[in-house]
Amino acid sequence: MENKYDVSLVIPTYNVMSKTIGKDLAIDLGLNTIKNQLVEGFSLEIIFVDDFSTDNTVEHILKWISNHPKINAKMIPMQERGYGPGPGRNFGMSHAQGEFIFFMDNDDQLGGPGCLFEMFQYAKKCESDVVIGTVEGKGEGHSVATSLFKEGNIEKVTYFDINPIANVGVYSRLFKRSFVEEIGAHFPKVGENQIYEDLYFPVQVMAKNPHISILTNQTYYYWVRTDGDHLHIAQLKGSEDKFKQMFNMMKLVEDSPPIIQAAYLERMLDLGPVIVLLDEVRSRKHQMLRSSMHYQLQEKIKENLTKEIFSYLPYMKQLFVKIIIENDYINAVEKYKAYKFLKAQPAIVELKNPLAEMDVLSIAMAKESKYKDLKNELDSISADVEREKISFSISNNQQEVSILVCDRELKKRKYFQVVNRGISASETTKTSSIEIKEIVDLFGKNNVTVDFYKVSEDASGRLLEMIPVVSSFKGKNISVKDATVKAYKNWKGSLSLVMK
Repeated sequence: MENKYDVSLVIPTYNVMSKTIGKDLAIDLGLNTIKNQLVEGFSLEIIFVDDFSTDNTVEHILKWISNHPKINAKMIPMQERGYGPGPGRNFGMSHAQGEFIFFMDNDDQLGGPGCLFEMFQYAKKCESDVVIGTVEGKGEGHSVATSLFKEGNIEKVTYFDINPIANVGVYSRLFKRSFVEEIGAHFPKVGENQIYEDLYFPVQVMAKNPHISILTNQTYYYWVRTDGDHLHIAQLKGSEDKFKQMFNMMKLVEDSPPIIQAAYLERMLDLGPVIVLLDEVRSRKHQMLRSSMHYQLQEKIKENLTKEIFSYLPYMKQLFVKIIIENDYINAVEKYKAYKFLKAQPAIVELKNPLAEMDVLSIAMAKESKYKDLKNELDSISADVEREKISFSISNNQQEVSILVCDRELKKRKYFQVVNRGISASETTKTSSIEIKEIVDLFGKNNVTVDFYKVSEDASGRLLEMIPVVSSFKGKNISVKDATVKAYKNWKGSLSLVMK
């Protein structure tokens, strides 16, 4: 089909009238951002695909289309129930006439005015098959992976730089329609497993090694948490079906270059069912189910893994793979405890090669055991944010402790000697509080996240322990200099700062 438009925007819909953000319908807020995409010299078509909504979704959208005659939009009803957004996206693609396709969920929002035109221009400039634009989560607790965007604009991605499969989803991506049609990429079809449908399609595309570009000049898409349900999926599957779909996607990349197979394996190891697979459970039923799933995962990885694929994995993922494939379920559970501890405390063991046999796990298991005995120390120091300072409280009769402030990648770090508030800080290097502006000066303000740890060292200065500094507050924003600093309690219950 020839290209009549620059971009086709495909939006599957289902019962949108129950999805709200405050007092507003989520669909209306999204439609307002679509209006902002009308730019001179840019041709855009919008294709709504409704999956047999039982409310007045169709009427509501048709009214909007009627009220905006300058916008080239149409509503196409599904021929049969899709039970999920995937079949609707397939149906929309079959009607698309744009050079590029962009997918949007009916409760999400596009970025600033003309952002789709900017992505289109960038795709033409870079001769891209796929352009991935910056995406942000919107709503309480709604965050997205940002690893793709740390290096800024990239005209042609290589898998040595970043893993484009790491950021799950089809949102904020511009796909060249001729490339998609040439390789036959599609979402799960009607009657097929709809689990991970938003990963199933991009894995097919990435498997064929397209020209991928990254664009970070602005936010191009907002993934929104609404007060109602997200896009309806009637097929609620258990872990067994999730693993089946993971294995299906593994087949999609089996003929791809080893580095792309490694990229998918890296992403698969971060999916929920794999992350919790080796968590300790007491129920006999759950133990049996997880043992069976572990065996299946073990066999699939062994079946597909080569030394070259393994070599392209990040070292912590290599370690995770070794735990899965070299151990029975019981031993894997024990070693996974140490792996999680090692992952949460990246500097707990300072080894140049943490993959040397399994020594790193033995050390981490011993450390993890000792860590359990340090609960009193965890409670011995806490932090709070007071105006433009972080104040520390020390108990257990400790006079002073060492605090490490570091970024998530441990590229920058600074140590502070913090004294008990009841004891005056006689030396300039010792304090009972830290100025936030000092942290901003050190780490910058480019969405950098820093964490706080109580640390101890041996006589040679080698780091022995890193214990998170606990915090009781939920979060607050502080303006310091020309930066906005968000202080919050992270998943460990300890203090983190994000500086923008």
